[in-house]
Amino acid sequence: MNTMMVEQAYEQHILDPDVHGRLLLDIERICKRAKIPSEMVLTPLGKYCTDKEVDWVRNIKRHRKNGIHGMYYTGDVDNLEYRMMAIAGALIRNFIDARVYSLLDVLKNYKDGDSGPTVVLVPNFYTKGQGLAKWQIQQLHDWMISRMTEDKINILYVEDVLSLESDYGPVFRSHLEKYTAI
Repeated sequence: MNTMMVEQAYEQHILDPDVHGRLLLDIERICKRAKIPSEMVLTPLGKYCTDKEVDWVRNIKRHRKNGIHGMYYTGDVDNLEYRMMAIAGALIRNFIDARVYSLLDVLKNYKDGDSGPTVVLVPNFYTKGQGLAKWQIQQLHDWMISRMTEDKINILYVEDVLSLESDYGPVFRSHLEKYTAI
């Protein structure tokens, strides 16, 4: 971990030495599990995300209380992976278990009986022509429902909602649209 970056994070009030000291002792392991570079925990969310995204993340607990179990990006999104890693880093420094997963990670973990951490960010959740089998689509929908019932959050990328509906069905789209679109 770059000590100069840590000092800057303290100076910018991104981190507090009294609050985040223990987190920093184990930051490399935590970030490896989250699949993000450790620098993302030290980086202000606004460096990669819009004001709307920052506001959404800051109010994530309120969203959960209001029954909103995620948000999704759609269309052409600049720096999507960096945005998701920055969100994961911000959540981690607020002691929320957040991880960036690929779609294959989601399917494998769910098959193994693991619905995932508090927040899962999937930058390749749906792209046109993905070619999932019907049983995988059903498994993915089951994963979303189980996470909703466990009061967990999904932050997903959906290239095109109409194509998703065509490939995965209207029930899948209806579930997704209960999320906040960014």
